[in-house]
Amino acid sequence: MEFDVSIWVLLKVALIAVGTYVLLPLFLVIRDFLLWQIIDHFIITSELKHQISLYSEWLFQWNTKFAGKVSIEHSESKTKYFINEKQVEQYDWEKFRTERDSLQEAMNKSLLYIHRRSNLVTWLLKHYKQDSSNPIKKMYEESNLRVKEQYEETRS
Repeated sequence: MEFDVSIWVLLKVALIAVGTYVLLPLFLVIRDFLLWQIIDHFIITSELKHQISLYSEWLFQWNTKFAGKVSIEHSESKTKYFINEKQVEQYDWEKFRTERDSLQEAMNKSLLYIHRRSNLVTWLLKHYKQDSSNPIKKMYEESNLRVKEQYEETRS
């Protein structure tokens, strides 16, 4: 039994092997590298880092300063205002409420910005089949820990 194999067939098989086992993995590595460069330079910006830091501080402030009970008691002669079951003047109550509402609005805007960027990174990582977890979520968790540690240092 004789096989006639020309040099062109051998060359074609060699090129297919090189393409499959060398070039394709190289292209995938370059694609992944470019993906992470885009994420690092265009999505995770200094503005995002600043928003994460601000949101962590605002969230801590929301959970400490504005977490108490706020109430108003009406009677026939007078209206009483309470913050954390402590009676305050109307001016102080209005100031507290205004600060709380403006902080909540700022937190909502900041969180929307953070979530949009985080969702974009999550989509890119899933689309390009990356096993990594979302780095924005890690940054958010680290920022929350840092704010908590700073608060504990000031208390001691």
